[in-house]
Amino acid sequence: SLFASKPIQAGDCILKIPKSAHLTADNLHPSVSSFLGEGISDRVKLALVVLLHQKLGQASEWAPYISCLPQVEEMHSTILWSDEELEMIKTSLLYEQTLKYKAHIEKIYLSIKHVLDRFLE
Repeated sequence: SLFASKPIQAGDCILKIPKSAHLTADNLHPSVSSFLGEGISDRVKLALVVLLHQKLGQASEWAPYISCLPQVEEMHSTILWSDEELEMIKTSLLYEQTLKYKAHIEKIYLSIKHVLDRFLE
């Protein structure tokens, strides 16, 4: 929690979090990052960082944070729906957008698969 000991004015900085306490794409180990090549977004790199720390489990310094992230079964996105579930919305724009986004995710995955295969741990 946060407690103000004096009045806070608009624009006042009330909390500073050191960069070392940020989980960012910069946390991706250089040995992994070097295999990604150019054009891989920071969002993809951050996803790899999160996957790594999920894999490390309690051995990860980020375990308390990672354990609070939603599990796949808790997420309610159409990209996670089965083909049968997607059939229910086939006539909607959401169906087309979902297929486009799934194809985009697959394209990104295929571009980094060689790295995932190399660093199975």
